[in-house]
Amino acid sequence: MSELLERLKAYYTASKSNSFEWHDYYPNNMPDNGKEGSYTFFWFKKKDKFEFLKYTINYMSRCDEEGCSHPEEGTKYYVLHEFRKEYDRILKIPEPSDDCFPLLEEPPEGEFSSDIVNQFGRFRYVFDDEETARKVVSSELFQILYPYLYVLSEEEAQEWNDFIKE
Repeated sequence: MSELLERLKAYYTASKSNSFEWHDYYPNNMPDNGKEGSYTFFWFKKKDKFEFLKYTINYMSRCDEEGCSHPEEGTKYYVLHEFRKEYDRILKIPEPSDDCFPLLEEPPEGEFSSDIVNQFGRFRYVFDDEETARKVVSSELFQILYPYLYVLSEEEAQEWNDFIKE
């Protein structure tokens, strides 16, 4: 089975069960900065590039008419963002740490990248709860998978059809 087909099956299964691996979001990937949301990410192979897709749910407190936020009141909104970018290779995202990581646009070969943790990309929606935001991510990923099915060989396409019937 091809790597693409394996990955499509894994993403499909995760999207149907809403069981992606979510990571805590800390600004600059440093826990001392405080948790400000969660994120999940995916890699897709596109010809000679890799597309990185990340969904971030940013926790937001209420803001009053004078423009002052009130974090002491807790999280009021869950703001969903989508970030996409193509890279020459798959980058490793380091575990959160309060050690300083170099923030590099394009890290040297074999190194990690912590800057993509801070990239939110485009605004998608605002939700009243995190669970609903995660369900929307599942639905969106499910829709993203379908164009990739057209590059499968006939044998792989048959295997895919058998897989989704199960």
